[in-house]
Parts: sequence; structure tokens; C-alpha cells
Amino acid sequence: MSWVKNIEISGTKNKKIYMRDYNNLKTKIIYDMRRVLLSMLIVMVVSASINAQESSRYAVKSGYIKLELSGSTTGTREIWWDDYGDKTYELEESVTYVKMFGMENTEKTHKLTINIKDSFWTIDYLTNEAFKGELEYYDAAQEFADSMTDEEKEAFANKVLESFGGQKQGTEKLGGYECDVYNVMGAKSWIYKGIPIKSTANIMGIENNEMFVEFKPGCSVPSSKFNPPSEYDYQVTSYN
Repeated sequence: MSWVKNIEISGTKNKKIYMRDYNNLKTKIIYDMRRVLLSMLIVMVVSASINAQESSRYAVKSGYIKLELSGSTTGTREIWWDDYGDKTYELEESVTYVKMFGMENTEKTHKLTINIKDSFWTIDYLTNEAFKGELEYYDAAQEFADSMTDEEKEAFANKVLESFGGQKQGTEKLGGYECDVYNVMGAKSWIYKGIPIKSTANIMGIENNEMFVEFKPGCSVPSSKFNPPSEYDYQVTSYN
């Protein structure tokens, strides 16, 4: 098995590692950072969505938003939604560059994700891989939310936010939209009726920003938008 160049890890100089382990370590670092950022975003979205109709994801029935990505990840993310977020069509095309602990990694993304309640379909246009499945805890989460009053939802959301050391900073108008502003674990998000329209994060030197460049809350979205492309052979998977 071939060796990779000598690198320093945790203060130990000239430590030789296998190329396989080197790549695995890079992948794990990127995955862990994305998971942290995603977790923070979920917390902020949950906190901002407590007043959404019937415990739905957004407080706007349908719409479209295009976000420009900058920082470690550059590119765009577009989201169409209907039924207050029970149906979403999300398309991302981006490049992520991460340098950490002397290691560098560049990853391209061109991916489509469609969600309809507890069902999802994903297509990786770079590998032509396609997956489908169900969100295992969707029904339980809906039942839990439906069982609470508005006051209980707000208290629960605040408790979750506080457990991450986060807080609501107040409101701020952004591009004419009155947003709730949240700050948690180095990330800040501007949320309009449950919809994140801007976010900034700088964690362990990894910076990720999103800013809307086009936003059409309330616009009509054709139902055909949420039909998974039929030319792909979807592998069944799970997401929990």
C-alpha cells in the first residue's frame, strides 16, 4: 500500500499515514462540519416556525427563493415549495473548498432533492446516482407538534435553542422583509416567516454564507415541479 507524504497531526511530527486513512479523515472533517452547520440551521428554523399554520415548515403557502453561497462553499441553491413546505424542490450547484489541519479538499455538488411530506428523492447529477426513501420520524414529529398548543411550541423551540447556547436577537428588515434574527454557536440567520433568507457562519475558521438574490414568497408553483424525474433508477434508502 502506498504512503502519503509526511504530515503533522496532533503535535506528532513525521507521522506516516496511508492514503486511504488520509482521505477518510478529510471526508470525516467535512462531514462533521456540514452536520454541525445543518444542526444549527434546523434549530433556527424550528424556532422561527412556531407560528406557521398547522405546524408546517413555512408560514407562506408557496414560493421560490434563490440563494447565493459564499465562503468555503460558493454557488447557488434554489428552492421551490408548496403546501407550506410539505412539498419542496431544492437544486444546488456549488463548489466547497476546505483547508484544515494542513489538509485540503475540493468537492463539487450538483444535486436535486425533492421532498413530499415523508417521502424524498435525490439525484446527484455528477455521478448520475439517484435515491428515494422515507423520513422515518416524520409522522411522529408531526404528531408531537400537533399535540402542543402555540404556547407549548414556543416554549419547546426556545428550550431547544437555549440548549445550543443560542438566542433570538430581535427583528431586522432585510430587502423589505421583516425577519426574526437568531444567533447560535457562531451562526446567524435572518428568517422570514420560517424561511431563511440570509445566514452567516464562521466555525473553526470555516466560513459559510447564504444570501437571497431572488425571492418570490406567495408565487404559484405548478404541481408538476414536484414530480421526480422519471429517467432515473432510484435506489431505496432511508434517512433518520
